Amino acid sequence: MFNITDNLKELLIDLYSDFAKMSFKWLNKFMLKATDLTQYDFVKEMNMTMLILSTSMGVMFMMFALFKIQFQRWGAMQSRSTQEVFVKTIFATLFATSAPWLFTEVLLKTANSITMMAVNKGITTKTMKDLTESPGDASLAIVLTITVIAFMFVVLLFQYVRRIGEILILTAFSSIAAYTLINDEMNVFPMWWRECTIIAIQQPFQVWSLWLAFNYIGTGKELEDYCIAIGILSLVLSGPGWLRNFLYSTGAGRTLANAAGGAGKMVLAKYVSKKFF
Repeated sequence: MFNITDNLKELLIDLYSDFAKMSFKWLNKFMLKATDLTQYDFVKEMNMTMLILSTSMGVMFMMFALFKIQFQRWGAMQSRSTQEVFVKTIFATLFATSAPWLFTEVLLKTANSITMMAVNKGITTKTMKDLTESPGDASLAIVLTITVIAFMFVVLLFQYVRRIGEILILTAFSSIAAYTLINDEMNVFPMWWRECTIIAIQQPFQVWSLWLAFNYIGTGKELEDYCIAIGILSLVLSGPGWLRNFLYSTGAGRTLANAAGGAGKMVLAKYVSKKFF
């Protein structure tokens, strides 16, 4: 006898099983492994090419700043000192050569260490797979919630594919961002630093959130357990947006940016100007 409920359950199980297998395969590579850019052969060549390009742009930024100072002086307007421009150019050059290293060797490797601590505690794709396996006598409601969970893992996979792309873009444009320190009105280095921090923190934040979720749910196979899993996964998926809002809208974001290239740099620049010029 035709049973629409049983047929719908079989259809959903077939549907989410394929998506779950695909997402777990790639999450194991992108999320549960340390982020390693050395597997991309073109990164070193890309960084060198962008450094040459950014150096040319840095010269243009410096010339623009010097011309602007001269025009402001002719117009009897307040302007920065020439010494400040030269000192900022020196700082920008130092940041341009060291920014890729700061991002890939300091921020990303620190994030990798924190991530692997959670992975070593037992976070594997098998742990995730347990959430997408329905009991033999599962009701239609449970099958529906598992389907939602499976598709949330697919969305999580898309986030990590995008994360790799963002890491490559931020690495490529790091030296250009550093040279914008020369001109205050075009300075995007603090924004670059915040984005790097967000991208680096994303992985440990989400992996540890999953670890907490799996420990909270345990081996539960009831409807309420799957509903709790959906709630926690929604928090995991919103992690990048939450981190971005936190770093951009609170004092924490301004503090991080200032530490990298804001207030601390300006104080040091003025000090060096007084000492050497």
